[in-house]
Amino acid sequence: MSLRHGLRGRLRLLDRAASALFGAARVGKRPPWVNAAEGPETLAATAQHHHHRAQNRAVTGYSRANEGTDGTREEDGAYYKYEDPAPITPWVRRVITGIELLRNGRYNKGMAFSEEERHKMHLLGLLPPGKFTQNTQVKRVMRVIRGLSDPTEQHLHLLGLLERNERLFYRVLVEHHEELFPIMYTPTVGKVCKKFSEVFFQPRALYITSADKGRIYDILKNWPEKHLKLLVVTDGERVMGLGDLGVQGIGVAVAKSCLYTSMGGMDPADVLPVCIDVGTNNQTLLNDPLYIGQRCARMPFGEEYDELMDEFVNAVKRRFGDRVIVQFEDFSNQNGKRLQERYATRAATFNDDISGVAATTLAGIIASLPKTGMKKVGDHTFLVAGAGETGTGIGEMIAEYIAQDEQIPINEARKRIWMVDSKGLITRSRAEKEEDLAFHKLPW
Repeated sequence: MSLRHGLRGRLRLLDRAASALFGAARVGKRPPWVNAAEGPETLAATAQHHHHRAQNRAVTGYSRANEGTDGTREEDGAYYKYEDPAPITPWVRRVITGIELLRNGRYNKGMAFSEEERHKMHLLGLLPPGKFTQNTQVKRVMRVIRGLSDPTEQHLHLLGLLERNERLFYRVLVEHHEELFPIMYTPTVGKVCKKFSEVFFQPRALYITSADKGRIYDILKNWPEKHLKLLVVTDGERVMGLGDLGVQGIGVAVAKSCLYTSMGGMDPADVLPVCIDVGTNNQTLLNDPLYIGQRCARMPFGEEYDELMDEFVNAVKRRFGDRVIVQFEDFSNQNGKRLQERYATRAATFNDDISGVAATTLAGIIASLPKTGMKKVGDHTFLVAGAGETGTGIGEMIAEYIAQDEQIPINEARKRIWMVDSKGLITRSRAEKEEDLAFHKLPW
């Protein structure tokens, strides 16, 4: 409270001083603190200076407690100008009541508001008279879900609940995760993505296009949360085996973000789905008048694409800090692996299709050792059926684990792992004969 009164008091004094100078300039008089040699023009200029200074402080914010932060300091050391100007009263908290509270999914409790809460929060008459506990609300939601025969409709109903009552949504997912996991994620979310342009009703993500180059940081600032821990980023090029769905691939990122909270315990405010819309090569979508993405061919990999992604990653670190994780979701395998390697030493990156699948596979192998009678993972010989980025990612993680466990070179560990692709076993002789053998297959 002392900071607030101190700030307001100083602003009032500045405004009074400016008003006094303006008045004195009009009648040709000088306040006692003004040099007698200054004429009316100087008085007017001084008044204008103090008036603008007071306005500037009101816009940029004022606090000696902020000394030591980055910014341009004035000569008197009174305040700083920030790149992101602080509001005049950053400590003010707005209390949401009435219909606004019921429309706010984060704080709305629906029928769970008690009689006392309805009185205090001006909700009388805005809700039916009945009062339910959250347990009763969970049963009510599940009755509706089970009454819907189409998994897509069930998925959309749950998303609608997320918009209306966030806490209840996650309570339902946590208590009925085995039943609802196939509805919220695989395989239902793929069907939802195919018709995402038709069912889109609320922005649960951030959308950045190739036309936004040069202003990505400003777009990130539009998201209300400032302390994110994870961004689930997609360009929609390879959506769950359905191919290029463009901006409609954001449905997977949104669903996965929900699972990070319900299954992983993350705060919903800490996770942000992001769509990098660089166009699509899906002609059906480009011809659809309801398509919600950019109507242009997909930007090919190259310098322009990398510049856009570089700006995005740098803007994310600048806005949310160096420790925020950037997860590449549903990029093409080739591009996803390339991006993960590109930013491996520049940002905290993760690709679920490559590293996530590999980590899960390795965990299963380690857990199965007592059942197989083997003492070490390296005692096995592995055959990976499928030598794409995901398959080679699995092999590479197993090899790294064996190398670390037995203290041997990584090349020695790779000799215990074999890869098979559509043309057969990958061997040195194939690498010598086939000029088009993919780069990620060469170590095998």
